[in-house]
Amino acid sequence: MPPRLLLVLLWVGCAVAQTVRGSVVNSATGAGIPGVKVDLLWSGDPAYNTTTDAQGRFLFEHVQAGAYTVQYGADGYEPVGIFVHDPMLYRATAGNTLEITGHMLPMGHLAGRVLDPAGKPVPKAMVEVQGPGIQINFAADDQGRFDFHKLSFPGSYTISAIPPAGYPAPDRVPDDDRTFAWTRTWYPGGIFLSPGASVENLDIKLKAVPAHEIRGVLAQPDGKAAAGVEVTLSSARGLLRAKTAEDGAFHFLVPDGDWRLSAESAKLRANQSVTMAGRDREVKLPLDAPIAVTLRAAVETSPDKPAPKFMPRPATLASVDPSGLVLTGDRIFARPQGDGGFELTAVYPRSYEVGGIAPPGYYLDSVRLGENSVPGRVVELTAGAVVTLVYRADGATLRGQVENCAGGGVLLVAQDPSRRHFDENGRTACDTSGRYEIAAVRPGAYYVIAVAKAQSNFFWAAEWDEAMANQATGVTLHANETVTLDLRAVTWQ
Repeated sequence: MPPRLLLVLLWVGCAVAQTVRGSVVNSATGAGIPGVKVDLLWSGDPAYNTTTDAQGRFLFEHVQAGAYTVQYGADGYEPVGIFVHDPMLYRATAGNTLEITGHMLPMGHLAGRVLDPAGKPVPKAMVEVQGPGIQINFAADDQGRFDFHKLSFPGSYTISAIPPAGYPAPDRVPDDDRTFAWTRTWYPGGIFLSPGASVENLDIKLKAVPAHEIRGVLAQPDGKAAAGVEVTLSSARGLLRAKTAEDGAFHFLVPDGDWRLSAESAKLRANQSVTMAGRDREVKLPLDAPIAVTLRAAVETSPDKPAPKFMPRPATLASVDPSGLVLTGDRIFARPQGDGGFELTAVYPRSYEVGGIAPPGYYLDSVRLGENSVPGRVVELTAGAVVTLVYRADGATLRGQVENCAGGGVLLVAQDPSRRHFDENGRTACDTSGRYEIAAVRPGAYYVIAVAKAQSNFFWAAEWDEAMANQATGVTLHANETVTLDLRAVTWQ
């Protein structure tokens, strides 16, 4: 075929008009949403855009054939679906019309005030909102007012408040020689928000409770006092700060409970947990220098089965306190290197939970410190430690059909609570026919649940409660096994 004729035929093929049309609906009412900005994205970049009409409908004409993802935006609404961050791929094919329905959830609204026990406003009080898949902290205004209208999931919420740093201590109680301090105070009872609901006039009156002193000394690695360094004391009850004196001394007045002390000076850091239980405490808080450790990846394969190409992904090290709680705010990301190792920076001597998303075709089988596997992937790092992430390619595959999936998905969670790491949970969308597949699953016993219309945020959470387990199906997966399991989707609130 002459080259010129080939070019003409290719142009004619591309000129065949593809149409993409659909609607964006309120996921709570099913009504169309007008004025929604709709973008068709090609490889993540906007290719076509439009806005929905008064009935929530949209239309794209003369769309080039190809694979697209869709992005929706509207004030007061949030796109819903477990795959908002990993959107479904749609294919526009020559001469055909592609139908798409987008779901958006109206946002809820909470507003109120933070007051002292006498009913006076607490300026700049710190407010925390917790609910389904959300934990947000923000400051009230100069009159103690807060107004938050970005709550996208229906469900139960709690609101709490603490005074700002430097707020005057509570007044002494007559005929009571005890010392008191402010504590985190919750609005009485939970607040249930239906989609798009507004709950206002929520007054939170701060409470004062008996308190005791934490007295300590911040020390340099050589044992000398660390003067003029800010020390932070934090817990669910609040956040306090103090600067060390010339002799490295610091002190805090706090209620009973579990607290975390931390400090940073140049490249030195300190972290220590303290439990307050009805008495004063004295502590020594040492600043530590970063240490040199080795983090590497290893692959174990079966000789009778070819393994896919191994392309390591970033690993994570999250600090763990003595109770085993992972401190998500203190996390190190390690980048893979060409030699199978990882680049590590700012590692300090303490306990870490080690993990990371496995490369395609593999699962993270274990974490080793030296030659020994560590339970729960938690390692106590000291200078010169060698940590190995061991990956295997003999994972199981779970697949099947979901009845009434309707754009939802499937979640796979280990039955063993010690294995419920986010990077070990399997999740996938159902396709347009309701089929699903999760590959490279670490052998073991799991819960499986399918959720219709992706209404639940727990696909992104590490927690798994008894209510979910009661609606889930149990399955045991073995190495190199493919299991077919058909499911019926549930609606999760």
